[in-house]
Amino acid sequence: MNKKNLRSSLSRTVRELDPLVRSAAQEQIIGQILELSAWGQSDSVFAYSAMDDEVDLSELLLAARKEGKEVFLPRVGEGKKEMAFFRAFPERENSPCLSLERHRLGFLQPSGKDDSEAIPGNASIVIIPGRAFDLQGRRLGRGGGYYDRWLTRVDPGIALLGVAFGCQVVPEVPCDPWDVAVTRVLRDSLTAFS
Repeated sequence: MNKKNLRSSLSRTVRELDPLVRSAAQEQIIGQILELSAWGQSDSVFAYSAMDDEVDLSELLLAARKEGKEVFLPRVGEGKKEMAFFRAFPERENSPCLSLERHRLGFLQPSGKDDSEAIPGNASIVIIPGRAFDLQGRRLGRGGGYYDRWLTRVDPGIALLGVAFGCQVVPEVPCDPWDVAVTRVLRDSLTAFS
């Protein structure tokens, strides 16, 4: 299957998941992340604000905040296919709230006005969405190349975690030479293809 057809098919499959099954699947994925030694050793989390066909990490981001980890979310440039990460929460609990704004595609992103761009360091964990993954870590995104371009700026030693519903993990993801693979794919067992 080509990239376009695979994107369309899996996006539809995720949108059709039963809400209760989807919620339980997300809990299972978040539980896996919280159990990772990389999570315990991290002091910062680079994640994302979910769109309607992605694993929602809201509870994980709140857990990170409670554990004192810094949380960074991507900001997508308008008119450019560029992405940069900015702080999602204030540094201290009593600091004024940072401004998040809704992107035209529906996800929340930092305004970028409250802080400077962040790049993952040695004690960071990076969590990446995708339309599809395979067990070799190849990732199929939305087609804009935002993550592939951003990941060229990230130290290759940083662990990159792909997260997906089980139905988004396929035998083989078609890829191009510029596509960047993730280190590990975390998925639930509730929504996998039978």
